[in-house]
Amino acid sequence: MNAHAYILLLLLLATIALASVIALYYDPSWVIVMASSGIAFGALSIIVYSRRLMYMAAASPHSAFLAAAVSIPLSIKLRLPMDLWMLVIGLTLVYLVGWLTYRGMDPDEATSLFVGLSASGGVLASYYVLTRYPYSSKIWAVVFGDPLLSTRREVLFSLAVAGLFVIFSFTCIREIVYIGADVEDARLSGLKVWLYDLALFTSIGLVVIVMIRTVGFILEHVLILIPGLIAHYSSKGVYRALSLSILIALFSSIAGLALSIGLDQSPSAMTGLLLVIEFMIVYFAR
Repeated sequence: MNAHAYILLLLLLATIALASVIALYYDPSWVIVMASSGIAFGALSIIVYSRRLMYMAAASPHSAFLAAAVSIPLSIKLRLPMDLWMLVIGLTLVYLVGWLTYRGMDPDEATSLFVGLSASGGVLASYYVLTRYPYSSKIWAVVFGDPLLSTRREVLFSLAVAGLFVIFSFTCIREIVYIGADVEDARLSGLKVWLYDLALFTSIGLVVIVMIRTVGFILEHVLILIPGLIAHYSSKGVYRALSLSILIALFSSIAGLALSIGLDQSPSAMTGLLLVIEFMIVYFAR
């Protein structure tokens, strides 16, 4: 067994031990929702890094924030579920970023334009909600994350999205890496790049929208970026990097939950802090 396998096994055993203790003495749903977010963002992080879509780490959380803020008054006035509005608006915004880049706009320029629009719109919508509706807790959860107050439906939805995205990641990771390495060569080889990108943008939108009330808008940036970077510096091979990225994010989520319980702090904040520390250790130990 090589060093990489030992690291994966150690992370897995530590995660199982922490999760078992928390589930036994506290609430199993806390473990499920944090584990789901860790698995989903761990897979998303290495996929985004491999496809060279790092600009989506900035754009996609902003789309989820704007979608969540706008969906609150829409769900009240039009009497349709808030989750449905979030998915429709959020995915439309993510597709807009993809369309702009496919039309030839520089990704950095498209991201700057989109972040400016979605940040301004999100603040306006949040202010409207806070001054006209008694839903300050919903805005609080969207911005900072509140996994411990997740409903049963949100827990099950998070678990389903995480499972589906992991299946998608292990099924398509080779093609996505190939496209990220040389998109023109991938097109010439007959690979349907647009179809993979459509599936990837849809997956990004689903993950950030579903998980925003778990980890919060602010920490989503960290969770998208760092696990994939750690895996990139620590492993070789497509599937090894994907497995390591998922396990790093999963361990950090469960360990962050344990620290938050012990220190009476935000679980998402503890998770983000752990990921930053892990990245610094890996980066400076190279």
